[in-house]
Amino acid sequence: MKDMLFGITWANAEWGLWLLPVLFFLVGVVIWSVKRQQAWWRTIAGERYVHERLEHASSKRLWIKMGAMSCALFFLGVALLRPQWGEKEELVVRQGRDIVIALDISRSMLADDCHGDRLEHAKMKVLQLLEMVTADRVGLVIFSGDALVQCPLTSDYEAFRMFLEDLSVETVSSGSTHIGGALEKIAMLFEGQQEQNKTRERGATRLAILFSDGEDFIGGSDAARKSLFDAGVQVCAVGVGSSDGAPIPLYDHRGVRSGFQKDDQGHIVISRLNESFLRSLVVGQKGIFIRSTFDAADVCAIKKWVDRFEKRPFESREQRQREEQFFWYAAMAFLSLLVEMVV
Repeated sequence: MKDMLFGITWANAEWGLWLLPVLFFLVGVVIWSVKRQQAWWRTIAGERYVHERLEHASSKRLWIKMGAMSCALFFLGVALLRPQWGEKEELVVRQGRDIVIALDISRSMLADDCHGDRLEHAKMKVLQLLEMVTADRVGLVIFSGDALVQCPLTSDYEAFRMFLEDLSVETVSSGSTHIGGALEKIAMLFEGQQEQNKTRERGATRLAILFSDGEDFIGGSDAARKSLFDAGVQVCAVGVGSSDGAPIPLYDHRGVRSGFQKDDQGHIVISRLNESFLRSLVVGQKGIFIRSTFDAADVCAIKKWVDRFEKRPFESREQRQREEQFFWYAAMAFLSLLVEMVV
């Protein structure tokens, strides 16, 4: 919070709500202390002795000490409010990691073996993760039979949440799953980001977090995984679903469940978590496989994995900043204290 007063910006203006009453209280304590000291001398030694004593420690001297202490408290209070005036150019460098979330929105993600369907469970986990990665840029890739960039790399977490919350299995038309296509889209997103910022020296650490049940019906993931590895992208595969599996519900145009998906022989299809396939996506890398859980253990494990990678500068720009001037008031507070001590 920054407020303007007398042409000065006060960076800690909200502190004034409690700082001013505290300062008035302390000044009152100083005045009370001086009065009490004078009364004490009169009570103990009498008026004549006090008159002789005040030749060396006069009332004037006590009031000067009180004034110096009050000034010290006042200037210290002003310094704590961080007054700013004048402007200067400052190079602001942002550090963090680039994290792309890849979310499976195929129809198998409607199977409800996660205390609800897998897609809503995965979306909830992404939102929980978003609360933990505050300095990183995040992007969103969604995939089914096709893959598309739903949200480019951004520091605007509110925009990311909006894109995420609007997702459903209808966002991408095909109901099958092509994880290889998602990996290719992730690589393209990172390469596109690098093209937009050719001036950066190293770029941010590149991480991809894939939420899926691992049912891949199209293939091509091996070549895509190699392209990610060559681009320096580390992958965390999060398995959503159970090994026992669950049927895939079907819904009519009103959103009412009308049955379950069946195969060509008329048998209900059971969708299961393909853990071995998801583990294969991180072989030979610094990646990791994490099985999604009902509690926060999986999100904490993802955050721990993310923290293994260093934050790097990914953005620098010149920015006009108000200049800090609190040190002038801190110096005056110090001088006032010196006066109080030597008088």
